[in-house]
Amino acid sequence: MYYIVPNNWDSIKSQVNASYWIATESAKQTMFAQMIDHKVLNSDWTVQQTFFSNNVNSNVNFGSSDFRMSDGYILKAGTSRVQTPFTPTPTPNTPTPTIKTPTPTVKTPTPTAKTPTPTVKTATPTFKTRTISHKTSTFRTRTQTSKQATESATMKLEITTQMLSSRANSDESNASKENGSKGISSKTLFIIIFCVGGVVLLSGIIAVIVSSKHIKRKENSDEEKDRSELDMYLV
Repeated sequence: MYYIVPNNWDSIKSQVNASYWIATESAKQTMFAQMIDHKVLNSDWTVQQTFFSNNVNSNVNFGSSDFRMSDGYILKAGTSRVQTPFTPTPTPNTPTPTIKTPTPTVKTPTPTAKTPTPTVKTATPTFKTRTISHKTSTFRTRTQTSKQATESATMKLEITTQMLSSRANSDESNASKENGSKGISSKTLFIIIFCVGGVVLLSGIIAVIVSSKHIKRKENSDEEKDRSELDMYLV
């Protein structure tokens, strides 16, 4: 491997800490061009070995046969005094960038058709409500009538009982006056009064039951009539 050093390397090597020293980029390009012209370097900046095999002695010190150039640089083989090899960097071919002009995309707005939403009017059915008043006057009148009948029967029973009791007392006194005549005894009279009163009371109860059933049947009939009238009215 070979290195490029200034021709006064021996005098400045203590001051320059580098293996090569080139003042400017243009000086470097000029130097390499001269070296290519003198067959020292190939066109790709590689060193021609034939040049050094003909001009360099075995101790890799060029001595009097050092290749000298007009700008004061020499090409020497690598020695211990050269610290870092110099690698020439070829000038890269910078491609011309192609600027792509983007084609503008024109967006055509799609018209949005607004479809009117039909408004459906739903007719609200109006139901006519008819208030049905239940007839309670008849029920109350008949209930009062049944109560009056029961009270009348009870009063009649009491009056009959009193009459029978007074008659029994009168008969008993008359019998006692007749000194043992064959009249009705008080025990027998009490049994008769009890049976008659029971019959009268039972008749009153039966009358009340029959009257209440009749009233209930009448109410059911009235309700069915009102319901049928309401159904006919709604239809």
